[in-house]
Amino acid sequence: MPKGKSKKPARAHKATLRELAEAEITPEEREEMIAETAYYRALARSFEGDEHLRDWFEAEKIVDEMLRKASTKQADITH
Repeated sequence: MPKGKSKKPARAHKATLRELAEAEITPEEREEMIAETAYYRALARSFEGDEHLRDWFEAEKIVDEMLRKASTKQADITH
């Protein structure tokens, strides 16, 4: 790895709400989404402090809200 570069997790495809609404998200995929969101929250604060649990819990809220909105959109699409 080149000097000064840090290894980042593979960036998942940024799905639109419509794509999420049409997909069935497994528990493993949800956890991966949460982990990636938590990583970028930590990155935004330069990994300072001992906030990893807060990052994870906030990421859960963000992902679950996004999935809830996608689920609502799916209900709208099918009805």
